Amino acid sequence: MADYNVQNFDIGLIGSAASPVTLESAYGAARSGVLHIGGAENVLLLVSYTTGAAETNNVISLKYELSSDGTTYAQMTDIPFVSGAGTVSYREDSFTGAAAGTQYLFTVPLTNVCAKSLKVWAKETGVGANKGTCYIVAITGGK
Repeated sequence: MADYNVQNFDIGLIGSAASPVTLESAYGAARSGVLHIGGAENVLLLVSYTTGAAETNNVISLKYELSSDGTTYAQMTDIPFVSGAGTVSYREDSFTGAAAGTQYLFTVPLTNVCAKSLKVWAKETGVGANKGTCYIVAITGGK
């Protein structure tokens, strides 16, 4: 079992409980945040996503970028293995909010990160008129 030392707790990565950010249909600087993780192996993102009023089945998407120097970032990848073969693809996670005006709380584990900084981006698709909001905090551990 891995030995986890919580290095940072409740770091406001995007927005806050008191002031969540309004999502847009494209990734943008106002809907991103940087976490200086100092080589941490694992990051657990705690996500709060609230769908807009009268909106159903909207989707929040998250993408991740890593940096070894805190300046230059590259998008995080996944390498799923099937029958011994792996295909590299950019990591992007999505969650569907089925009900209108509802807060959804979920976690996103990022493992084997081992970078100096992590940038997280958020966007929302499927919006008719009322945009959703989100805030994200992070816990890091392992080194």
